[in-house]
Amino acid sequence: MASSSDIYTHDRKRPVPLLDSNHACFQRFEVSENTIIRAQDSRQAGAKFLNESDVGNREDCMALCCRTARCTVAVFEEKNAGSCFLFDCGTSENFVCQFTTHAYYTSTRIRELPNLPVATSYAKQEAKKQEHEQRELEEQQQQQRTGQQRQDDNVVWSRPKSLHEQELNNLRYRNGEEV
Repeated sequence: MASSSDIYTHDRKRPVPLLDSNHACFQRFEVSENTIIRAQDSRQAGAKFLNESDVGNREDCMALCCRTARCTVAVFEEKNAGSCFLFDCGTSENFVCQFTTHAYYTSTRIRELPNLPVATSYAKQEAKKQEHEQRELEEQQQQQRTGQQRQDDNVVWSRPKSLHEQELNNLRYRNGEEV
C-alpha cells in the first residue's frame, strides 16, 4: 500500500485517492499554474468540452482526466468548491486549445511526446493576441472597480468574473440549470 506522501488527495470526503502519485499518467502532464483555458476560442477551434466535476485538488482533477476517454486537458479552479473542467483538445500535432493567465486556475495538459514543439510564428501571434485580450480584460475590470468605488459604501461587491471564468461558468450552467 502507498504511503500518505505517495497519494494525491486533499479531499477528506473520499477515503481513497483517484490514482496513486506513481501512476504513469501523472508523468505525462504539463502543469501551468495561474492559467485558464480560453474556452470559447478553444471550442470554436475544435476542442470538445467533456465534463465538469467538483474535486478536492488539482491532482484529482488530473486523475479524472486520466480516467476519461479523449481527455487531453484538465483545468482546475482552485477556489470555491474546486471545479475540474475536462477538454479534448486534439493531438500534439493538432492541438487546438488556447490559454491565458488567470489567478486561481491551473491548466494541465497530457503530453503525447516527451518534448513540446518549439513555438511557431502562429503561436507567437496567438500569444500577442492573448496578451492584448488580457490587457483589455484588465482595463474593463479596472473600470468596473472605479465604478464600484463611486457606489454607496454599504454595498458589498464581489470580484467580477473574467471573460474566461464566465465561459467556464456557461459550460457549467445551461438554460439556467446546473449541468
